[in-house]
Amino acid sequence: MRVQNAIYAEDTKKSQDVAFTAATAVSSAALPDQCYAVRIYATVDCRVSFDGAAEKTGSTSGSVTSGLSLFLPAEQTEYFAFQGKETISVIGVSASGTLRITPMTE
Repeated sequence: MRVQNAIYAEDTKKSQDVAFTAATAVSSAALPDQCYAVRIYATVDCRVSFDGAAEKTGSTSGSVTSGLSLFLPAEQTEYFAFQGKETISVIGVSASGTLRITPMTE
């Protein structure tokens, strides 16, 4: 069981830089199994989705384009609870950019 107020450490060795455009959604590689939270940062405004259902449906970036996504403003760092082995999909709002994903572990 996860402790609600647990402190997680950044696993910078497993960080990913995901290049994206405003035309096509792309997905990260699956994050580590022992990932309990993620830190994400985008260079431009974008929309992101957490694709835990991707492995069940075979789709890796459908939810980000179907309206099931969150707006992430440019140059803002956000933290989210996360389950390992999932992917994150991203698409630019109006420009190309990079999404930096850093897994957080115990």
